[in-house]
Amino acid sequence: MDCVSIISYWIDFALMVHQYPYCSLFKALAALRPLRLLCIFPGTAVILRSLETGWQLLLDVSGFIFFFMLLFALAGLITFQGVFSRRCYQLIPGNEPVLVQPAQYCSGYYNGTDVFGPYNPTLDEYGYAGYHGHLCSIGQICMEVSSNNPSYGFLNFDTIFSAFLAVYTFVSLEYWTDLMYQTQDADSTTAALYYCLGVYVIAFVLIFLIFAVITSAFAKARAESSHSAFIAKRKRRALLRTAEKLDDQEEPVWMYEDPLMDYPLGFNRLRFKRKIVALVKSREFFYFGGFLVFFDMVFMCIRSAYASEDILELIDNAETAFTFVFAIEILLRMIGTTTWIQFWSVGRNKFDLFLVIATCIIQLPMIQDSPSYKYLTIFQVARLYRLFICIPRVQRLLYAALGTGESFINVLIFLVLSTALCSPIFMQMFGGDFVDFIEPNATEMRFDTFWQSFLTLIVLYTSETWTDVLYNSMKSQPHAGAIYSAIFLCFYFAFGRYIMSGLYIAVILENFELEDEFIKDYQIKRFIRRRMIKTSDTAETIFSRIFGSLYDNKPDEKQVHVHKLPDNLTASITKASMIDILTDHSEKKKVPHVFISPPRRKVTKLFGSLMFPTEKEELKTKLRVNARLIDRLAEKDDDPVEDYELIVAEENRNAQMEDVNNAKSLFFFSPRSRIRYWCKIISGSSADGKSERRNIFNWFIMACVLLSIFMVILDEPSTRKMRDGILPQSTFHTIDITLDGIFIVEILIRVIADGLLLPPGAYLRNPWNQLDICVVILNVGTVFAGSEQTPRALSTVRSLRILRLIRYFSSVKDVFIDIVHAFPLMLDALLLTFLMLIPFSVYGVNIFGGRFWLCNDESVSGRSTCVGEYLHDISSDDDMSVNILVPRAWQNPEVNFYSYDTFGLSLLQLFTLTSTEGWVDSMFSSMSTPTEPDAQPRFDWNSAMIYHSIFYVIFMIVSHGTVQLFIGVIIEKFKQRNGIATLTTGQRQYADLQRQLAQMKPTTKSFRPKSKIRAWCYDLVAKKRGVFNRLMMAAVIINIAFRLGQGLDALQTLYHTVAMSMRSIVSVSAVFMLVMCLFAMMFMQYFGLTKYGVYGTEHSNFRDYGNALLLLVRMTTGEAWNAVMMDYAVQAPNCVHSDNYLETDCGSPGWAYFLFNFFYIICTHIFLNLFTAVIISNFEYAYETRSRFTLITKQDLRKFKYAWAEVDPKATGFIQKSDIAKFLRHLKGRFQLRIYDDIHSIRNLQKLSKTGAVTNHQRGSLNEKFSMTGSHPNTADFYYNFTEVNKCLSFMDSNELQKRRKLYNLTYMEILDAETPRGIAFADVLTIMTYRFLNIEESLTLEPLIERLGKVDQLSKQYATEKACGVFLTLIQRKHYLHQLWLKRNEDEINKLGVGNQSSLFPDGSPRRLYGPPTSPFLGTAARRKNQSPVPRIVIDDVSSDGDSNNEQAISPLSLTIPTSPFSNFSVDSPLGADSLSVMPGTTSLPSSPISEMGDNNSGGLSPNSPWAGLSPMTRQQWLLVDGNSNLSSDQANTLMSSLYTNMWSDMLEHEQTSTR
Repeated sequence: MDCVSIISYWIDFALMVHQYPYCSLFKALAALRPLRLLCIFPGTAVILRSLETGWQLLLDVSGFIFFFMLLFALAGLITFQGVFSRRCYQLIPGNEPVLVQPAQYCSGYYNGTDVFGPYNPTLDEYGYAGYHGHLCSIGQICMEVSSNNPSYGFLNFDTIFSAFLAVYTFVSLEYWTDLMYQTQDADSTTAALYYCLGVYVIAFVLIFLIFAVITSAFAKARAESSHSAFIAKRKRRALLRTAEKLDDQEEPVWMYEDPLMDYPLGFNRLRFKRKIVALVKSREFFYFGGFLVFFDMVFMCIRSAYASEDILELIDNAETAFTFVFAIEILLRMIGTTTWIQFWSVGRNKFDLFLVIATCIIQLPMIQDSPSYKYLTIFQVARLYRLFICIPRVQRLLYAALGTGESFINVLIFLVLSTALCSPIFMQMFGGDFVDFIEPNATEMRFDTFWQSFLTLIVLYTSETWTDVLYNSMKSQPHAGAIYSAIFLCFYFAFGRYIMSGLYIAVILENFELEDEFIKDYQIKRFIRRRMIKTSDTAETIFSRIFGSLYDNKPDEKQVHVHKLPDNLTASITKASMIDILTDHSEKKKVPHVFISPPRRKVTKLFGSLMFPTEKEELKTKLRVNARLIDRLAEKDDDPVEDYELIVAEENRNAQMEDVNNAKSLFFFSPRSRIRYWCKIISGSSADGKSERRNIFNWFIMACVLLSIFMVILDEPSTRKMRDGILPQSTFHTIDITLDGIFIVEILIRVIADGLLLPPGAYLRNPWNQLDICVVILNVGTVFAGSEQTPRALSTVRSLRILRLIRYFSSVKDVFIDIVHAFPLMLDALLLTFLMLIPFSVYGVNIFGGRFWLCNDESVSGRSTCVGEYLHDISSDDDMSVNILVPRAWQNPEVNFYSYDTFGLSLLQLFTLTSTEGWVDSMFSSMSTPTEPDAQPRFDWNSAMIYHSIFYVIFMIVSHGTVQLFIGVIIEKFKQRNGIATLTTGQRQYADLQRQLAQMKPTTKSFRPKSKIRAWCYDLVAKKRGVFNRLMMAAVIINIAFRLGQGLDALQTLYHTVAMSMRSIVSVSAVFMLVMCLFAMMFMQYFGLTKYGVYGTEHSNFRDYGNALLLLVRMTTGEAWNAVMMDYAVQAPNCVHSDNYLETDCGSPGWAYFLFNFFYIICTHIFLNLFTAVIISNFEYAYETRSRFTLITKQDLRKFKYAWAEVDPKATGFIQKSDIAKFLRHLKGRFQLRIYDDIHSIRNLQKLSKTGAVTNHQRGSLNEKFSMTGSHPNTADFYYNFTEVNKCLSFMDSNELQKRRKLYNLTYMEILDAETPRGIAFADVLTIMTYRFLNIEESLTLEPLIERLGKVDQLSKQYATEKACGVFLTLIQRKHYLHQLWLKRNEDEINKLGVGNQSSLFPDGSPRRLYGPPTSPFLGTAARRKNQSPVPRIVIDDVSSDGDSNNEQAISPLSLTIPTSPFSNFSVDSPLGADSLSVMPGTTSLPSSPISEMGDNNSGGLSPNSPWAGLSPMTRQQWLLVDGNSNLSSDQANTLMSSLYTNMWSDMLEHEQTSTR
């Protein structure tokens, strides 16, 4: 930035030297260096670093939004080219056509016989005649002249730049309705679809991605740094106290030390001080102070511009009295502290003391009588902050949203500082350039001075009239300067409007976040609470006590016919149930009913079971006792009596519920009634929306509801007047009576089927049924009250019929329920906003009351001369002069709408200004206020009154942050409803990962075709990043299509974000449209006949249903909604008044103020923010900002799917247990699960064994060896490179192999345990495999963690059991192997001695039969190999030469170590050192005799380390001749065992026993 600034400075200097004044770009760039001061404060520096975290995401989202804007710009360029240049001209014979004023856009004209399209004089041709647009009247012509384009010719769809700029402006929701209405006149009324779609897609959905990026970036920065992303230290407040789940614990307001150390004081003074301390510490004292503030506020609100002198004197005296009362209060608080340090340590004490001193000073006569007194009343108004902390719900919401307030203050400082630093930049670019086409003192924003530039940037921040600033700036720059001026302003608008708004949302969400430590404590407490039995609801208990005698408690007396039972009938029964059956219950004492008393609840929760439940139905079942979990915990519970009492209480509750279920419907229809049975069949199940949609009766009722809604639309006052004489009113009345009869019958059927109130599933227990019956009762009231005489208020309730559609769609119903549950917190936010408006309203009355009055004739000097009439030129836009007489009027601006004369008017105006609509005009009115009363206001930039704008700047900044609180509240409530609010960071990562895994589905495997051509095509397109796809991507980019996202991961992820949010967006949109339709019918009922106002046109009215919906969409975006409200508050004599509302065209001020404000709150503050909440909640999941911490990427999941396709090519979603090993072999990437690395695989070892060549010496020795046997095989087949193989194996980590083997076996066993009758599911395997990458203690909540730990413990025990079994099986196989080995040896020895099979050499002298076929010396090599043992030949590597050479070398069976596997070709190293076993090269089995193979040259002595070294020859002979299957005598066994435990084998056996444990 410094480099750009310096280079730009010298370029601008060179341009100044050459006197080139047409480029101010480099002046602006040279002023960039002050932006470095954004890091001057620690808080702003932290905010900048947090923004840098999401910079790349912000660029991706900006490109994504730019792409969609470009698509809409291309569509507008193709469709609406030249439409804004079409105007109606009056044809004057002999003269040029004259432009009609006021300007009228047109799509053609009518000459009396035919319709012609717009005429283009430049091309001398006629365009297409738009029959659905505006047609010029006879005598006029529609001409298309490019100079007619509005906004200095910059606003059009004629070029791609202008089209993109037009799209950018209308999706900013500023000036978009004017563009839409002009396009409807100049092209077609269907053009509204283009604008509405653009606003919906870009403004309501995509723009909120920027908010999601900001919140995600700050959440990431907070997670990485473990402290706040807005302050340079950790958050002080660690917990969130919601407004609905607070207990009744009192929190200290003033903090004091308990011990009194004032021993030097006298006893009386000490007792007096203790009383003062007790008084100050009491909550009564605190709330009494709040009551005084409220009472003071009442007197402040009485002040008005119409108050008499006596009232004003009373208010001033009251303020003086309150000043001294608060002075006494602060003195008591000072006395009530033990030390001064304690008093000064509380910030509120210091602030209140400052207010007391300031208010006492301004009460001095010389100040109170001065003109500046009204400005100094801000110190009196500042006392009202105590109202925020005196209302508990508001206080808790305020503390939860703002925390300590430090982060919020840092955001405000960042906003003000960045605006102030950017002001000089725009001063350098546009300063002094507006004077050529704007009057110096015109009420237009400009950049001539620092304050003007600052105010203009604040205007851009609020988006109000920012398009005027944009086009004025483009007009001020010559030549191509309009382009860079538009780019600069558009960039700053995006920064101020979206990024700064995102900062507000991010800081609120951060303060709502809970610390992980608190969440864990909460989860433990909730887990303990869940073990307690939930008693019946309060309302249910009351009903059971009052109407308990009406219950039908008689059980069904049905006898069991034993002879009819099937012979093979079996029943599964538990051990406890069997004991209960076999136990004699006659002697058992009756257990009394045990109930847990319900907790004390507030009045709002008394009817919770009758209204919308606090949680979803499935959450109720979760609150019941988890029997399996309790049984598991009961084993470790020290007090089993508690569990017993809980179980008894649950059984009693279930028994009571069974009695309730038998209640008679309407006290007459029992559960066995045939009428009730058939009513149940007709009404069907109401368990969920899906069950209700399957019922034909419900579809019939839905059709009737739709018909009734259609009848309401046709019976609105405006449509009723239009159809007068066409369709009689009696027809509508008859249809209404018929439909209401159907609805009454429906209610009776459902009441008979489910009961009215008593049973748990009664009709009135369902909130949707409560809504239905209320709507039906109101409809019946409107029908029987008459049609013509029915008041409008009662007729309007018919519009509520549309709400009955919600219950039949589950997703829409869920959104509606979420809104209902969030409504209390939103009311708290609304109350907080209202309390925020009170101080500004009071202060506005003090400084602006009675000073906005002006005369409509600007030439008069004041109120005294504003009488009579004056000439007003109604054609001032052109050269013609058309003057008419207009009566002078002394009133407030905008028909008395901008007024601070009374507290009510001030509050109403400021509330409407929170939408940013009209605040610039109101600010200019405040800057025009005269110094003297009753003088005509004059605006002057050099006047001191321009600093009245400070009031508006502060108000807009604070109110904008307060309005964002709605978004935070909605998002937080959604988190609470979904359980996210009480999840730690790791648990949220796991939840996001689960959502990601839930979308994974197996795919079919594609096989490469055998045909050469098809195989070539397959290879060409199979690679997603190959040349072919890249060429196709280039073609897509050229054609501007959506396939662009497949090549750019950022766009693809953003597509995925929108796709993931689409279901929720559609649900919110459906509820939004239902509410819009409801309000459209209500507004048509009240204002369908009201005359057009200033903003009323043929497109902007409530005359028909389509225009009503379109106008409500406009009001939702806040486009001049308050001005439209004033149009429909018109009263006589400005309209025709009549007692019959069908004959009047007046509005209704009361209903206008109520309905318009209520609609704006509901649709703008709630539903628009719902879109923001949905986008933000899905963004982090789709963008993997959390799941990336698990190191599982989309590429890894893709590889998992590929591996699954290898064993499940048809994508059935299931595999068999025989396919598990094959599936695990195909896994790649992070999911790869192998014991050995690829370098240690059998294939690689075989490859390494063949490396090198057979030398001549090796070939000679091998030939010599094989010549002795008479065979001559190929020497290359017997070559084995032991050096390379051993070198490769030397890098093998045995500890790592043990860990991998254990992990492999555990995973294999868990996958095998997940088998179902269909096989092993894809989702189960994927979930099991992902556990390897998680820290389950951090990622799982308590109950799933307990289940997971139990599963891991079960698998570990199972693994240990199988391992132990494997050891025993190995020993058994070893024993069988040794037995066969010794049989073979004995057979060889006997054959050598020539004894054959008849001799016995066993010690007991008994003959033994030798097993195994004899080896014939006449067999060939192949036959010999076939008869050889599969066990590899094992020989002693090192044999000592000591000893008798005649002794035969014997191999003890106990000297053989256990092989790694029965199929292994090598053995593990033995702990006996020199006696280790190895595989002889070139051999595969044992020879017939180990002695014959060694030859005579080998020594028969034993090694010093041999286990036989310490044994006598006799003992060795006994071991050599032992048969493994024979019985030994006691002496033989004792001798052998003693010899075994006295040699080295004792240590080896102990080592084996230890390892098997």
